[in-house]
Amino acid sequence: MLRTALSAAALLALSAALPAQNCGAGQTLLKNDTLPNVPSGSETVAVIQGLCEGEAAGCVFDVSGLGPSVSLTRASVGYINVASAAGITAAANLKIYDGISWSGGIPTLGTLVLDWEAATGTSIQLTSSSLNEVDLGAFAPTITSGTAVVTWEMQVNLLAGDCTNGYTTNFATDFAGGGGGCSPTQKNLLFVLGEGWRDPATYKLAGIFPICPSAYAGNWIIRACATSGTPSGPVNYCTSGTSANGCQATISSIGSASASAGGGFNVLTSSVEGQKDGLVFFGQNGRQANAWGNGTSFQCVVPPVKRSGLLAGNGTSGTCFGTYLVDLNGRWCPTCPKPAQAPTPGVRLQLQTWYRDPLNTSNQTTTLSNALEVDVTP
Repeated sequence: MLRTALSAAALLALSAALPAQNCGAGQTLLKNDTLPNVPSGSETVAVIQGLCEGEAAGCVFDVSGLGPSVSLTRASVGYINVASAAGITAAANLKIYDGISWSGGIPTLGTLVLDWEAATGTSIQLTSSSLNEVDLGAFAPTITSGTAVVTWEMQVNLLAGDCTNGYTTNFATDFAGGGGGCSPTQKNLLFVLGEGWRDPATYKLAGIFPICPSAYAGNWIIRACATSGTPSGPVNYCTSGTSANGCQATISSIGSASASAGGGFNVLTSSVEGQKDGLVFFGQNGRQANAWGNGTSFQCVVPPVKRSGLLAGNGTSGTCFGTYLVDLNGRWCPTCPKPAQAPTPGVRLQLQTWYRDPLNTSNQTTTLSNALEVDVTP
């Protein structure tokens, strides 16, 4: 890690057309770098050539001033060649965390609210020499701790070099040469293979050799757009698993989730394996995208979860014409069969469907739908 000396010679020209530089109306651009939001010309930056595959860069953003709940809508990272060459590609993953704590200068990241690869099944392709941006609208990762942590893991960078000799194209910082570059602390993060997350401003290789400013300096060029509050209305997120017959079940809703109404919140799951029983499970502790065994499904609701009753399969066996429909208000209202399952008024509720899939080659012999998030009214 970071065996290569720092070189502040690359030029980064950020196009005004890049949406990460101009967040939408009512949104706030988050960045630690000192570069202009939209440079009018080229900017000198530093390529961190010693960051290896499997290692990661991150930025810590204070969003407490935006309100008690903040959603991120876009994220971006600079992937730069030392000679400003264009068209070099790499594969990366984006992870976003809610909160961070520090002990002895070592960070512990908070709740994982988005793992791009887990949620989509794909990596993000980076292209030099530019700011690479992704739209988070389908996931709306929500921050409630007051601190957003946006991290980018370098997965494949074969075209740019190797870990021993360094990579001529890599993540970059705003360092333009000269002195300094080792402050502020606790604003930038570095994931070191075999050690974990560290603050690059204070990290010492092998516990002896400071990497700043010889192999790292400045602030990562990592940015995000943020908006106050959580999205209103039903929002789908996460990716449906694929069943033995190629079915990808989808979950939706009709009506409003209520903690007290006796009916009117119908949860529909379609494209289910025919004649396979299932159920809907739900929770109010946020989103996740954890692997469900070794198959294609993800468990997208943070535990603890509660469950509907078993829903009988229908449709034709071997097809994707099965459906489930359940009114959850009619299950958890105060006079309904399961009042203890009622969600808290005012929260965002996450829901997902589970169904039997005995011919699936995964070790679970079950498959999960995508997920749904809704507001709960009194």
